[in-house]
Amino acid sequence: MTGIKPAEKGVCRSKEYYDTIPEGETLLSIRNLRVVFKTDQKETVAIEDFSLDVKKGELVAIVGPSGCGKTTILRSIAGLQEPTAGTISIGGTVCHKPGPDRGMVFQDFALFPWRSVRRNVEFGLELSGMPKAERFDKVERYLKIVGLE
Repeated sequence: MTGIKPAEKGVCRSKEYYDTIPEGETLLSIRNLRVVFKTDQKETVAIEDFSLDVKKGELVAIVGPSGCGKTTILRSIAGLQEPTAGTISIGGTVCHKPGPDRGMVFQDFALFPWRSVRRNVEFGLELSGMPKAERFDKVERYLKIVGLE
């Protein structure tokens, strides 16, 4: 990747980092992804030898029938599913676990029912250690954007 320095291990990519990447440069690279689910009785290959590059400015859709592995690919990118083989790199750094530089919208209900909308929205910010006043301002801004203030 020309002129782009990978982030240090564990360092989140900021908007400033994103802004330094030239349009058309590879942001996400998946190489030879393989995911196998194992039980006591059998192995099920969910993804076999999947590769993809997504460049800055591109919009990509993964389309296929139910059960073909679309969600498994997304869970792997998000760091929620460990690949059996292959690599997933974001900005030149191999991803092994979830990170604040990417997110995922789940297909299923994924809210904490005992928390208010505001408290659900601020959950990730709270875990990151963001001060309460800063969390409040950020959550307020995003709730307003989607009409939930």
